[in-house]
Amino acid sequence: IRTAEGRRIRQAFVAPPGRRIVACQGQGSTGSAASTRLVVGSMHGNEKGGLKVTSRLRATDLSGQDVNIWTIDTINPDGHVRSRRGNLRRIDLNGNFPTAGWKQRFRGQDTYGGPRAASEPETRAMMKAMRTIRPEQVVVFHQRINAIDCPPYRSRAMTTRLAELTGYRIRCLPVNHGNFTAWANSRYDWTTTVTFELEARPPAARLDRVSAGLVALARD
Repeated sequence: IRTAEGRRIRQAFVAPPGRRIVACQGQGSTGSAASTRLVVGSMHGNEKGGLKVTSRLRATDLSGQDVNIWTIDTINPDGHVRSRRGNLRRIDLNGNFPTAGWKQRFRGQDTYGGPRAASEPETRAMMKAMRTIRPEQVVVFHQRINAIDCPPYRSRAMTTRLAELTGYRIRCLPVNHGNFTAWANSRYDWTTTVTFELEARPPAARLDRVSAGLVALARD
């Protein structure tokens, strides 16, 4: 990734057959900002609401705000084009991250986490993105629960602030086997990673508020 304050940087982390996973630095982001935020629009191919948030963030001019925001639309491009939870091999990427005690589970189900931890190129791409971008805060969008999760192994400060800024309630969800947020927070002491569950069909006004809230969070 080249230093380029004030303009976009695009970084492809992996290229599954015919499709890339791309991280994009926001317009007017400041590379020297005090901290970096990463927003992921989608992990499951049948949960696409968060892409409307990442699209809004990329359209926002952040010049003069001294923030550094990166977006990834989806880490599951093959699942996205097929509108299904899993990737090309029908593996649930949110069960494929190498959390402590990982073991193969749920074979034959849509929550199947794969034959081994980090077996999927998409998983490894997201792991590389974390090491490359080094975001102090990460928000990953999912859908249908209509709440913001408490970050595994972290205080609720970031979740509480997001709830204030966006109007979503807080709901502390179980820490699941192979879960990305559990892996990131247990692996890196410099990040806080949160799951943000949109409703099934979030209205445009609410998505506007979420996007604005993420920019405000980056200014905090």
